[in-house]
Amino acid sequence: MPKNRKRTFGLIVVVSMVILVIVGIENPLSAPPIEITSSSAGIADSSTGTQIGQRLPNFTLNTLDGKEVSLADFRGTPVLVNFWATWCSFCVDEMPDLQRAFEKGDVVVLGVNRAETLEKQRYFVENNLKITYPILLDPSDSLARAFGVAIMPTTFVLDREGTITQRKLGQYASLEEITDAINYES
Repeated sequence: MPKNRKRTFGLIVVVSMVILVIVGIENPLSAPPIEITSSSAGIADSSTGTQIGQRLPNFTLNTLDGKEVSLADFRGTPVLVNFWATWCSFCVDEMPDLQRAFEKGDVVVLGVNRAETLEKQRYFVENNLKITYPILLDPSDSLARAFGVAIMPTTFVLDREGTITQRKLGQYASLEEITDAINYES
């Protein structure tokens, strides 16, 4: 193949990949989309959503060890739903404070990893941090997209009824800031 044709072909491949990323076309071989239910009957209403004052829709994801976890399992306890990734330094920096909040027993922390392989997450958690709160897998990033997560990290703070009291964009600066968010109207 002549040099110009190789360069043109390479350029077409790169541009095509960029377009696919920009328009958000999902890999058809990736994990199936996450089932999100807005109520026990699966019918959405204005009281469910991702805004402060709404009840975060229920979802079910697998943990690193393959167990299914549903948000509804934690009704009656404040919950932090934290979207993170191993490549996000801000996410990693806040994880020790999230762990301390979890250890105090005042809150459940659910760490939702965004679109990374199980092996990468497992290696990262086992070798870098002593995290004992549930790390949930969102391999196709379906849940993060459905909840409008664009900034890393993003944390939804839920009261005992599952209502959003805070949507934190970016890193928590300290355990005290997390504690204040949990205790807000709880």
